Amino acid sequence: QGLRTSLGYHSASGGMTPSISPILYNPVNDSNTDGRCPVEVTGIESHNLIFGMPEGCLRADCEYYVGLSPNPSDPTYLDVYLEGNAAGWIAIGFSNNTQMEDDDVLGCRVNSGIVTVVDTWNPSPRRTANMLDATQDGLCVQSTSFTNGRITCRFSRTINITDVGQDYNLDDSYYLLFGRRAADQGATTALGFHSANGGMTPAISEQQYNPVVDNNANERCPGQATAIGSHNLVFGMPEGCERSSCEYYVGLSPNPMNSEYLDVYLEGNAAGWIAIGFSNNTQM
Repeated sequence: QGLRTSLGYHSASGGMTPSISPILYNPVNDSNTDGRCPVEVTGIESHNLIFGMPEGCLRADCEYYVGLSPNPSDPTYLDVYLEGNAAGWIAIGFSNNTQMEDDDVLGCRVNSGIVTVVDTWNPSPRRTANMLDATQDGLCVQSTSFTNGRITCRFSRTINITDVGQDYNLDDSYYLLFGRRAADQGATTALGFHSANGGMTPAISEQQYNPVVDNNANERCPGQATAIGSHNLVFGMPEGCERSSCEYYVGLSPNPMNSEYLDVYLEGNAAGWIAIGFSNNTQM
């Protein structure tokens, strides 16, 4: 429009603009972003609640693994990460009891190598067939894969109820149900009956958890420790001794996988005890 200081006449812009909203909006109070998927997702292994089976396994080695956290960009969503060895499905359930009935269940099922994320419900009484929710609204799928018999899926679900009678408000405390079906279940759209899976799954948490506010990630020990002889601080006695010939030896370093932990290595000739102490003075 050249050097004009005001706004010149608009162009047609391919039929998109100019345009007028079909209804009235209050730009201060109204919102139309409800239902949009989050633009970010919790990083893998960065979730607040983490469970793996067998207990203490590293994610890539777990038969079953789940991570849960509020979404970092939209706290109205819960981020879910599931991974495990299964050709049928893998899922996490939320229950008010330990009977596997009346449960809100989020899972990832495989059909012809394609992984689909589903929001389902375990009806009552117990062992009644799992069923898809009336709608799949409130689900935002981030990524899925099925490789070498292993499922991975990342998705978000609205914390509030979408399907009344089939969703729970996830900002509450529930027993967690850990399940998977190792065998292919064909084209079944819901989650078919789980398999025994070597006694690891299905399983139910011993206590209730709130997946929005609870955090157990800091309770997990690091999966790797500083190698012997590679610590940052090393002291041996007598001075200058080689570790294996020291009467007393200690090594100290931040843990290489989790800097919130300090790695300690102690070695020495003692039939009672050996220790390292930390003091603000020299008085013991």
